[in-house]
Amino acid sequence: MRLGADLVAHTVDLPLLDVHGRPEAHFLHEESRATFRSGFEAGPRLRTDLNAAVSRSVFKQDDSTSLKAGRNAAFRAGHPLRSGLTVSLLPRLAYGRLERAPVSLSGWEAAVGGEFAAKAFGSDFGFARGELELTGGLIPRPSWNLAGQARLGTKTGHDFQHKHYLGGLDSVRGFLDGQL
Repeated sequence: MRLGADLVAHTVDLPLLDVHGRPEAHFLHEESRATFRSGFEAGPRLRTDLNAAVSRSVFKQDDSTSLKAGRNAAFRAGHPLRSGLTVSLLPRLAYGRLERAPVSLSGWEAAVGGEFAAKAFGSDFGFARGELELTGGLIPRPSWNLAGQARLGTKTGHDFQHKHYLGGLDSVRGFLDGQL
C-alpha cells in the first residue's frame, strides 16, 4: 500500500490560440490543487490507485489592450471559463511494469483511469472523464532511451480546466472542444 499527498499552487499565463495558431484570447489561470494518493500493488504487474483531488481555479482576463479585451470578450462568448472548486475521485488500474530512472524509462504499462466530479462531493462542477493509456520505453544502447505513449480519452462537460492534455509523455498542453 502506498499513500501520499501533493499540494500545488501555480499561475499559468494562457495565450489561447485558434486552430491556425493565431492569438484568440489571453487569460491567467490561477490553480491551487491538493491531491491525496493511495495505491495498492495487487501483484508484480497489477496496480490500482484511488486518488482524491480538491482544486480551486480562478481565471483572470488580460485586458491590457483594446485588442486583447475584444478577443477575450469574443472568446468568452463561445467558451465557458468558470472559476470554482472541483472535488473529484480519480480511480486507475494499470497492468505492466515501468522502470523509471532519473533520465530513462524502460518496460511498458497499459492503464485505464478516470476522474469523476459531482456537486454531491461539494464540487462546483460535475463531469466524468475516462482515459486508456499505453506507455513504453526501451533502452537499445546505454546512451539512448526511446519512449512512447498512446492515449485515448473522452469526457462530459465543457469546462476549460477539465479538458484532456495532449503532447509529450507528461504534457501540459491542452485543447478545448473543437480545436483538434
